[in-house]
Parts: sequence; structure tokens; C-alpha cells
Amino acid sequence: MVSIMKLDSTCKSKTPASSILLLLTIAVVALTSACMIFKYSSNRSYHKKWKDYDDCGLA
Repeated sequence: MVSIMKLDSTCKSKTPASSILLLLTIAVVALTSACMIFKYSSNRSYHKKWKDYDDCGLA
């Protein structure tokens, strides 16, 4: 009977605060990844646009 009670206490669902914290962590990671991908894409398109003019500058 004691082992059943211990099993029940360890199988309790997580508190709402920990679930919210987990969701916020996932959201922060997703937003950070999206920002990094956007910045990489933006820099790549900028360099692709101006690569023909690299030799035209002052040396």
C-alpha cells in the first residue's frame, strides 16, 4: 500500500507555473531562432545585391 502511495505522489501532474515556464522557454528559443534566421537571410541578400560593386570602391 505504501508503494502505491509513493507512485501516486510521483505521478502527479506538473503545476501550472512550471507548464507556463516551459512554454515561455520554448517561445524564447523559437523567437531567438527566427531572429537569427531572419538576420542571416537579410545579410545574405544584402551581400548578394552588392557583390558586383565590390571592385568599384576606393582602394
